[in-house]
Amino acid sequence: MLGFKPRGEGDRDTEFAWILMTPPAGSARIALIQPNTRQQPGQAQGLVFQTVDIEHLHRRLSEQCLEIRGIQQASWGWFATFADPDDNGWVVAEPNLDI
Repeated sequence: MLGFKPRGEGDRDTEFAWILMTPPAGSARIALIQPNTRQQPGQAQGLVFQTVDIEHLHRRLSEQCLEIRGIQQASWGWFATFADPDDNGWVVAEPNLDI
């Protein structure tokens, strides 16, 4: 999703399954770790991506037909929210570096 590519996966032990993902450009990585629990899809809320250009990222996500809400300003910076196909809640944030 969102152009991320899988770079590795496996079981660390009996408690966690994991997959390492990287975006199409840059050196960032995200590790998606699934604890061995009975959590249902859609229960994760407030997962955060940080960006240095929220307007550019918002436009890219919108162009990929993702229903992302409008950019909002807060005392700490700017943010927008969206839900993935499982209805987990995500936040895209650009912190205000002046605070």
